[in-house]
Amino acid sequence: MSQGPLFADARGLWWPVAFSRDLGRDLGSRPLSVVLAKSALALFRDREGKAHALLDRCPHRGVKLSLGLVGEDGCLECPYHGWRFAGDGACKLVPFNPTAKRERLGATALPTVEGGGLIWVFADESAGKEDPRVQAGPTIPEWLERRDLRRREVEFVWRCHWTRLVENMLDVPHLPFVHRRSIGRSLGASVDRPINQHLIEHDDGFTLYWDARGGLDLEDPQARAGLPFLSWIRPCTSVLELSGPQGSYRQHLMSVPGAEGETRLLLVSTRRFKLAVDLWLRPFFDRYETRVVHEDQLTVESSDPVIVPPAGDERSVASDEATLRFRKWYGQRTG
Repeated sequence: MSQGPLFADARGLWWPVAFSRDLGRDLGSRPLSVVLAKSALALFRDREGKAHALLDRCPHRGVKLSLGLVGEDGCLECPYHGWRFAGDGACKLVPFNPTAKRERLGATALPTVEGGGLIWVFADESAGKEDPRVQAGPTIPEWLERRDLRRREVEFVWRCHWTRLVENMLDVPHLPFVHRRSIGRSLGASVDRPINQHLIEHDDGFTLYWDARGGLDLEDPQARAGLPFLSWIRPCTSVLELSGPQGSYRQHLMSVPGAEGETRLLLVSTRRFKLAVDLWLRPFFDRYETRVVHEDQLTVESSDPVIVPPAGDERSVASDEATLRFRKWYGQRTG
């Protein structure tokens, strides 16, 4: 599926590629087929339940390994000639060829970890266990690791480049226009004055606070308490928090490069409300999340050029601070 260097601008980074719930735990189950940056992957679990990712191509005759089965030994069996591969790609069996030099016949494995209810893959087939980027692992949002929260998971597929989707999720000024009937209402009456916003950088991204009413000193942590905020966690995760007297809500949006011209949007929402309040709000949140995502989709899919350009190629203003920070990072990565 992929042509040229694998993973293109996604290379050398950790990406969430699937929800843990979607990867079967039973031996004898089929692998899960996913696409990361135009490269097909076959995901499966070994006998201990550990998740693994192989390039979805048998080194023998090039068929999709995801069409095979996971054997009782926890290895992935090719559907064509029955070759078996362990989670590290090592070839464990070549039927009818007991003397084959299996050490030369392995599949291509990718570093894989599981955390926060997601399967994460490091997009570099040459990276070994000793690679410091592999050892560091992905940065997993705090609330995804918690088990005391209500949770919803859903996936969407957009016809756009992943950078356009990430940028959209970090863009506050579009809210009163694209989302005028939903999350943008509070900003709708204040478009004649600057947005009161404050950006705080951290090691793996930044957090943006904003004050829809204006007047607060956002450099004061006490003044920021209870305000909505957006966080960006490199490379593709945005986190929106809304809180109030009844509880808190965090929406995690992960923009993952998929097949040619597509981005997979993995949405995980987490809620912390009293049970009675949560039961009452649950149908609202489910409809609300889907509605807000669809409000963005048509606009973002119309973006030209397809990939976010260098900061100076389009006209930007002060309220674009967050998206310009993202563009700067992306531009430095891609040269």
